Amino acid sequence: MKFLRILSLFILFTACAFAGNISTLERIENTGKIRVGFRDNLYPFSFTDEKGRFRGFAYDIASLFNEKLSQHLNKKIEMIPVKITTQNRFEYVLNDKIDIEIGSTSYSFKREELVDFSIIYFFSETSILAYSQKINNITDLNNKIIGVTKNTTNEESLLKFLKENNISPSKIVYLNEHFDSVENLKNKEIDAFCSDRTILYGVKKILNSENFIILNTPIGYEPYAFMMKENNSDFRDFVNNFIVWMVKTGKYFEIYEKWFDKAPVSPFLKNYFSVISYDLPENW
Repeated sequence: MKFLRILSLFILFTACAFAGNISTLERIENTGKIRVGFRDNLYPFSFTDEKGRFRGFAYDIASLFNEKLSQHLNKKIEMIPVKITTQNRFEYVLNDKIDIEIGSTSYSFKREELVDFSIIYFFSETSILAYSQKINNITDLNNKIIGVTKNTTNEESLLKFLKENNISPSKIVYLNEHFDSVENLKNKEIDAFCSDRTILYGVKKILNSENFIILNTPIGYEPYAFMMKENNSDFRDFVNNFIVWMVKTGKYFEIYEKWFDKAPVSPFLKNYFSVISYDLPENW
């Protein structure tokens, strides 16, 4: 009896260890599902419509990714959208609550110590959205109230820029989500909001007022990448190949034009895409 008890415990331990070591791609193939993290108020990258369905640039890319993944695994994979926030996105990856996050998460060396990233799939600039009556250039930020989303690369870029240029705002307001800035700006609780230029376009569109301008001076650059758990090279390789395939076939630009309308593709992004466009076999 003692031997059987020990054998049972050994089998259970081995099974748990194996389950813990299963790769992301194996888990997706076994379950027939992929869990993709999206923020629900990040227009035009991802947002929910009046029926609560996710839409946007990142969502369309994820849908195309799921099609290619289904072909690769030779079985229908169901995409499960999972709502995440700016503050919990890393936790969701680390704790296996999602398989991949697609949105406006910027790659950084510091962040890669926690999670893994795909190759870059989008570039944006950190800039400032402000009341035109109060602020027309960067130097006007002195003695103004600036909002920024906490725990973001925007926050890091803003603090560094203010210090290097001897600019002293009267106060910095830290927000939980980028689009929290809409109400703050409407209520004149902040004079300006710092974020990615693409996000600022979305905020400005919601505000729908000529009283706001986006300053031309960039204070940092944001390279976006897909985020996933570390030590899953087979899954990361497929993700990277997908991004290259999407660019080479032009499908990336079709989705871009759908959501960014007349905004031109960043020249930095164009140059970058020309470098990463390596050849892929037909059966990649």
